[in-house]
Amino acid sequence: AALIFNHTTKIPFLIENGHTIKGVVSLLEGGTYVFETTDSKGRTVQDTTPHTIQLDPDSYPEVTINVPAKDLTVHESDMVEIRYAAKDDFGISEISLIFEQKEERKERVLASFGKKQLQYSGAYVWSLSELSLQPDDKIAYHVEVKDNDAISVPKVSRSTTYYLEIYSSRKKHQELVQLQETLLQELI
Repeated sequence: AALIFNHTTKIPFLIENGHTIKGVVSLLEGGTYVFETTDSKGRTVQDTTPHTIQLDPDSYPEVTINVPAKDLTVHESDMVEIRYAAKDDFGISEISLIFEQKEERKERVLASFGKKQLQYSGAYVWSLSELSLQPDDKIAYHVEVKDNDAISVPKVSRSTTYYLEIYSSRKKHQELVQLQETLLQELI
C-alpha cells in the first residue's frame, strides 16, 4: 500500500489486519493524495477521487514582558523581577532573557521545554549585583521565544525592548541644580 501525493510522490504504507492502512507522512506543502493498494491477485488499484490536504502555516511565537513593562532607574545592587508570557501555535522550545551590557549581547535561558508547551507564563528575579554595573550604565533587555519547528527552522520572536538605567547621584544632583536655577529664573 502507498499514498501518492500530488501525483508524483509515493509514500509506502503498511496494511495491518488485512484492512487497516498505517503510515507516517511529513509534508511541507498542501496538495492532493490518493491511496494505492495491491489486491491478492497482484493488481494495483488507486482511489478514483483525490483527497485534499491543506496545511496550516506555522506562525511566529509571541512573547511579552508584563512586569516591568517600562524603563526603570535602578541601583546597581537591585533585584529586578521580570514577568513574561509566551505562546506558539505548535509549541515553545525555549525562552531567554537577552540583554546588552556595554555593547556586548548576553543571554540567559529562562525556560526550555522537551514536551509540547503551547503557552507559558514565568517570572525571573534578576540580580543586578552580578553584572558589576556602575552609575549611569544603561542595560537594554528583552525576552526572546523560540518555537519547536523541526521541519524548516525554529522561528524566534522578541518582546518590546526596555531599559534599566543605573541611578547616579551625580546626575540627580545636576538635575536638581538645574531645577533650582530654572525656578530661580522664574521668580526673578
